[in-house]
Amino acid sequence: MNDGFEFNTPSSGGNNSNFQNYGGAPVGGSPGLAIASLVLGLIGLLVCWCFSCVQVIVAIIGLVLGGVSLMKGNRGKGMAIAGVVLSGIALLVGIGLFIVGLIWGNAFSSWYLEFLEEMMYYY
Repeated sequence: MNDGFEFNTPSSGGNNSNFQNYGGAPVGGSPGLAIASLVLGLIGLLVCWCFSCVQVIVAIIGLVLGGVSLMKGNRGKGMAIAGVVLSGIALLVGIGLFIVGLIWGNAFSSWYLEFLEEMMYYY
């Protein structure tokens, strides 16, 4: 029964000319790790002035994700490189601020203790 529709199937000897060839899947994995590395690098730089401990953890995770993305050869190589660079800068800034905080904290604490001793002496 032919009602005006004709189907080309491999079993009927047709050449499937009605279907377009869209190609295969994209080469490489998804750029999810690269995007995550970039976002974590940005977050690390943004929170460096407030939360040094959180910033260092976020920067380390961003470095790892960016490195894994580059090693796998996934798409988003530029984002992965930017994420590694930003995470590295955030890590260096975080460690630097931590060291400055330790030095400043020790200097301030000794001054504060001397101030308290003087106050107790006068009162």
